[in-house]
Amino acid sequence: MFAPHCPRCCRRVLLGTRRIVHFSWSGEGERVVTLRCHCGELLDSGQGPPPAIDGHQPMEPGTPLNGPATQEVTQPP
Repeated sequence: MFAPHCPRCCRRVLLGTRRIVHFSWSGEGERVVTLRCHCGELLDSGQGPPPAIDGHQPMEPGTPLNGPATQEVTQPP
């Protein structure tokens, strides 16, 4: 199984051996595996996500997606 990052899907995808399009060895003795994502994009097996933009860092695990859980709701007057 491989889990490269797909730029078209904007996420990592889990791909099995049936998704292998090409397999070879590089000049340095490293394996080169090309896979086809479910969307049709060709991916390198070791393709990671792009670096963070503008210094944004990934959220800590368990952080709510809609802000702090203690946020108060106010009623209009």
